[in-house]
Amino acid sequence: DLGASTSFTSMDAAGGQGFLAMAGFTPQNIKAAMPGILDMAKAGGMEIARTADIASNILSGFQLPATEMGRVGDSLVATFTRSNTSLEMLGETMKYAAPIAAGLGVDMETVSAMAGKLGDAGVQGSMAGTGISAILTRLVKPTKEVRGALDALGVKAKDATGKLRDPLDLLEDIERKTSKMADGGVAYLAAIS
Repeated sequence: DLGASTSFTSMDAAGGQGFLAMAGFTPQNIKAAMPGILDMAKAGGMEIARTADIASNILSGFQLPATEMGRVGDSLVATFTRSNTSLEMLGETMKYAAPIAAGLGVDMETVSAMAGKLGDAGVQGSMAGTGISAILTRLVKPTKEVRGALDALGVKAKDATGKLRDPLDLLEDIERKTSKMADGGVAYLAAIS
């Protein structure tokens, strides 16, 4: 049906389904995930099989069920169509960032937005993924240098329960505090990142 009702062939769809099956998806989950995969593949100009591989890795990295494929697709398409990234680059970024982010309770949309902003600055793929992981790790378990920089800026990395604050809110606070400084707070930013 997918080959007859979309711009892709039956063989294209079967290739994507094969990757999802190798990733452990049940037949029902494959059926539920395919519309999101097709949308991503079309928007990203990629083969369905490669798209399925990237998307299933991201689902696994964020410990999301197959029924969330539409959500993954929407987030990734929104990111790579509005930033200097591609689906392939986001897949590479998420490979490094997703496990750390998921473990800290940071959602996929937040990491996708972070990847998009880094992409706009020319930091893409695995470089962006390791950067996001390092920043999140340093914020949740700050070194003396990071703690000193945050304290000097008057920024709290954790909420009252000891959980990492929303990274985008946290980074916005840091940006607001450092943007008022003559040098843009380069020393503080270097200490934190």
